[in-house]
Amino acid sequence: MNTFVLSSDNVAIPVKALIDNLGSDEIRICDESGNVLAYLTPPSARDETLYAEAQAWARANQDILRQRSSRRGGMTTAELCQRVGMTYQGDSGEEE
Repeated sequence: MNTFVLSSDNVAIPVKALIDNLGSDEIRICDESGNVLAYLTPPSARDETLYAEAQAWARANQDILRQRSSRRGGMTTAELCQRVGMTYQGDSGEEE
């Protein structure tokens, strides 16, 4: 992660120039005291972060996920659609 310290000398730098100069990694923007003001995250890094967070959550909650996936009952997608008055087209794209 790159860090950019915002000061009176560089406060007028456009965001695009900042991104272009610091590369494609996440950028931490700090004030002169070192306080984090913002993060700039490119879409590719954001997607990777979200995926990693989802994986970490799934690992931490394995017991809950196993319990919920072993439940019986419920309804199919077609039954749910019928219940709420929607047309279900299934995997084939044809109405059922």
